[in-house]
Amino acid sequence: MPATIILNDLIRETAYIYKTQDLYEQIHGNYFGAASKNNKWMPLIYNTIQYETIRYDDIDKRAELINIVKDESLIRYRIDARNIS
Repeated sequence: MPATIILNDLIRETAYIYKTQDLYEQIHGNYFGAASKNNKWMPLIYNTIQYETIRYDDIDKRAELINIVKDESLIRYRIDARNIS
């Protein structure tokens, strides 16, 4: 799994960069059912997640973002029966 997750807001020219290791336990949670049902706890998780913001409308910030995108670091993903069934 990539060590970095980047969410891109094209209109605002802003990238939100998350370290996958910080989200490790949430990624490996037991999920079932529709994503839009019974998810009242999600704002609590989102409010505690650390992330970096890069506004890439500036050439130097754009170069910084490109370097992050080029990073090929990975973290181990825990595979169990629920991932393959």
